[in-house]
Amino acid sequence: MTFEAFLTTCGIPLCQDNPGDKGLSRDHAIQAVEILRLENRALLGGDVYFKIHETIILAYAPWSTPSKSLSESSGSYVARSLNLGVNRITEFPESADKVPLFLLVPSREPISD
Repeated sequence: MTFEAFLTTCGIPLCQDNPGDKGLSRDHAIQAVEILRLENRALLGGDVYFKIHETIILAYAPWSTPSKSLSESSGSYVARSLNLGVNRITEFPESADKVPLFLLVPSREPISD
């Protein structure tokens, strides 16, 4: 399954005005990162929203992956970006009344040298 298909299947619309922006639960976000790894796509960054009952609000916790350095291989950059994303996803705090939803921003195409 592609990242986009997974997002369509498992994503939760974050805003009524833009149904294309979809968030993923923690478990689904980690699965999505593994799909990106299989597709050799970088995770450029992301953001976090909170689901509080039936309301979704921005958590103001964006992150981005620093650009690929000239000396860094494409494979290292992809791995670094995905590892950063997994760390942000797994370390983000959760409480009983605020469930985080993760908006992931992947590269459009596989990364190659």
